[in-house]
Amino acid sequence: MKNENFEPSKPRINSMDDIDMLRVGLWYTFIKYHLSVNSNYQISRIIEPDNFRINDHRKIYCDKKWRNYQKGLNVPNSKLVE
Repeated sequence: MKNENFEPSKPRINSMDDIDMLRVGLWYTFIKYHLSVNSNYQISRIIEPDNFRINDHRKIYCDKKWRNYQKGLNVPNSKLVE
């Protein structure tokens, strides 16, 4: 039986599938292991020290991108991978 209301979904640009999420998670684990660190904060401190800023309350602020790499939610750019 054919569903006449069915429209195939359009492919999403820059969408991540399960393989991408796994690949990024493994990349993150590799970095964490080889740097011998325990947290996203420590990884960021070593690899991207320029990402740390002082916010309006005079506290050190760092973005949460390494947390997203750990979860496989973001894909790192080629410059970071190099």
